[in-house]
Amino acid sequence: MTENSPQSSEKHRVRIIIVVNQLSLGGTERHLLQILPRLQRVLQQEHFDVSVIVIKGGGRLEEAFREAGVPVTAPDPGLPNFMQRIWSSFQIVKIIFERPDILHFFLPEAYLIGGVLSALCRQPITIMSRRSLNDYQKRYPIAAKIEHWLHKRTTVLIGNSRAVCRQLLDEAEDASKIGLIYNGVDLDMVNQTVSRSTARKELNLAQDAVVLVIVANLIPYKGHEDLVKALHNIKHKMPQPWTLLCVGRDEGIGGGLEKRSNECGLRQNIQWLGELSDVSKYLAAADIGFLCSHEEGFSNSILEGMACSLPMIVTDVGGNAEAVIDGQTGIVVPTRSPSALGDAILKLALDDSLRATLGEAARNRVETTFSLETCVISYARLYRSLAKKDHSPVADILENETVK
Repeated sequence: MTENSPQSSEKHRVRIIIVVNQLSLGGTERHLLQILPRLQRVLQQEHFDVSVIVIKGGGRLEEAFREAGVPVTAPDPGLPNFMQRIWSSFQIVKIIFERPDILHFFLPEAYLIGGVLSALCRQPITIMSRRSLNDYQKRYPIAAKIEHWLHKRTTVLIGNSRAVCRQLLDEAEDASKIGLIYNGVDLDMVNQTVSRSTARKELNLAQDAVVLVIVANLIPYKGHEDLVKALHNIKHKMPQPWTLLCVGRDEGIGGGLEKRSNECGLRQNIQWLGELSDVSKYLAAADIGFLCSHEEGFSNSILEGMACSLPMIVTDVGGNAEAVIDGQTGIVVPTRSPSALGDAILKLALDDSLRATLGEAARNRVETTFSLETCVISYARLYRSLAKKDHSPVADILENETVK
């Protein structure tokens, strides 16, 4: 077992405990790795401590959190999953009895386990951040009922898009506890990325190729099959040469996708790259980015592509169209429509001037609306307010427009 805890101080320190499923390479975990160290620095002089408890140990980012100064409590990854959950539950209860100031849950399993324990043990201030649409509740109706029960007992419900916030409002029926915090991009890190020509040279990509990229784990709802179908339909109209870079962890469908793409005559055009801890070089090498999901909350990968001046083609689900303004910073297409997706690809692939115009506008939009600094300020504002027992509507605290 591994456990780190904040150092004590004579003056009361405001303890904020983040509860998350696992510190793997997913979008939520990468989001937390970006914001939590910065929050530590922003709030340290105000006597705030931020630490993390994970339900399942062994995530690839655990040590990165610790190295960044964020304490992590995690079960032994060698234990069976059910034993890890029991161990983590015990740690959550132990911490609740120590009366932390705020417990903040990310992802459904952490909310179900930590939220129920908090409700039973009467933890006074709790936050839940939902980072996807609630489509998963259709598959898990009992979990959905528990979540709805928890909403009434949770202090604050945070969505990462207006689409998610609207669903939370439908479930909780209390607008005063619902707020919006968009994901943010570290522009300083993006600015350090290698040039397009250097990235292509290092990745052995032709300088004159049209390079497409999608950063999304290989999960059915991410829409990779739609993308393969779209490319099959337009392959003879595409400028030559062209390449699609597929970055993401295989969740069980990779073999089928690769077989399907080969059958469509795309073997030489698609690279299945698997899970990568650093995608910056691949984004730098690309001309067009994608997210063709069937469901989504608000994707980091869209913002990261936009920050790299990529025109993004995204499906009209969740917060995708809140990030990408159709025709101004990218193209928004209907979900599950390979024909519309193919038309959008051709429109950009055949017009390098349009790509440049949309890509520049995308970068500007990230700078003005989706910077990491803005995101961190929002979290800090929320934590300060809750620590002071401020009962103002959350949207007012975060300076959001109403979520209605």
